[in-house]
Amino acid sequence: LRLLRNMNNFTSLDIPRCNESENYPRVVHNDETYYIPCAATEISILRWVFPILMLLCTGGNVLALLIYRMSYFDGSSSVHFLRAKALANLIFVNSRLFEVIHAWTEPASETFEPIYWYSRFYIMAISNISGTMATWLTLLVTIETVMCIIMPFTFRQYCTVKMTWTMLAITFFFSCCLNLSLIPVQIIRKAFMSFIFYSGEAMSIPCWYTPEFFYADNDPEMRIVQTTVYWTTMFAVVMLPTVAMLVCSIIIVRQFSLKAMGETFSQRRKCVIRMTVSTTLSHLLLEGPAVITYSFAALTSGQQPGYLWCVVNHAINLASAVNATIPFFVFLLCSEQFRHMTYVYIKAHMEKDKDRRQHILSQAGIRYSARSVTRNTDQHDRSTIESKFMPAAHL
Repeated sequence: LRLLRNMNNFTSLDIPRCNESENYPRVVHNDETYYIPCAATEISILRWVFPILMLLCTGGNVLALLIYRMSYFDGSSSVHFLRAKALANLIFVNSRLFEVIHAWTEPASETFEPIYWYSRFYIMAISNISGTMATWLTLLVTIETVMCIIMPFTFRQYCTVKMTWTMLAITFFFSCCLNLSLIPVQIIRKAFMSFIFYSGEAMSIPCWYTPEFFYADNDPEMRIVQTTVYWTTMFAVVMLPTVAMLVCSIIIVRQFSLKAMGETFSQRRKCVIRMTVSTTLSHLLLEGPAVITYSFAALTSGQQPGYLWCVVNHAINLASAVNATIPFFVFLLCSEQFRHMTYVYIKAHMEKDKDRRQHILSQAGIRYSARSVTRNTDQHDRSTIESKFMPAAHL
């Protein structure tokens, strides 16, 4: 109706329609979604923040995956979860690539705009699958850490490699079922709007044209499915894992101490525990607020929010991307063993001689462990000497 009203106004003003030979834009951005204040916030984040996050995420998670392949981690079932989580984080952040390109295409690209919109929901499904996987994998590795602490001598009977791969398959299956169900709910529509174009040598001759634009819409017949998916996601992907990880974190903090249980766990196990605990805490801090946006989406069935909710949603999405970017850097901060192995890995791959490189990599875990053993041996020898020569009154 607005388009017809504008065309009628142009006719009444004796403004002709532009010829097809005129160099006017055939595709434009939707002015109701691209140029509103909330969209400006999202575009700024996509233009200036996400490229940096994508570089850091790619570099950090790829390097983490390479380090997880080292023989030092062989035999640890938690590492399989950490590998899968690093891969999921990599996909989750880099799936925003088309959105970053779209934020920089001003004016709209006649070639890229249809590609972006018609692939939008499929890419969103891939992003949500990887995000759901990352959340559940964090929960699984946290539960395994609690089992390791509570029953350190028997937990390997349950946390086997076979069980790990089974849980990975189940997690992937349910992530796909949950997030792929939203694809038929959402529809991409194409519409037209009218603009004035000035042509001629002095760009003073007006004519009107009707470029096309795209927008996302929800299928009203699928509203029940959409609401069900939002509520399921809120409970199964956000609330339940968050509460479970919070309980597990309290158990870990209360019962685990590297000083108190230094003799119970191997150096490798302590390294993995530090990594998993830091992963859990960062997830709770950065992903916990997602309960707000999922609750709002479930209550409103995905309808367009107001400005405040829109900005909050973008901030929480940014926090999720940060959470997927920082695990490698958190590991470096929290685990001295992981810092040592990263240094050794980089040093080895700067070595040109293949035999020398393999020798350095084989010593990655041994060198640091030897340092710890030497320190413990010195303390034991010192305590033995003191007990021998200490006066009886002090024994």
